[in-house]
Amino acid sequence: MVREAHRIWLLTPGKMGQQHNDNKMRMLHYEYKSLEIPCAPHGWMEEYRNAWHLLEKN
Repeated sequence: MVREAHRIWLLTPGKMGQQHNDNKMRMLHYEYKSLEIPCAPHGWMEEYRNAWHLLEKN
């Protein structure tokens, strides 16, 4: 997911039309407003909201 979003971001021009520079930083967003990310459609993270049980030890 993060890898795909970063790849698409690199291919998308910046605000001034410039090419984005690759770096080691990666960000996970709740919504990707300016990018179309097939693996992260609108509301993709909703199923994990308040799902604290996923962090509990068994």
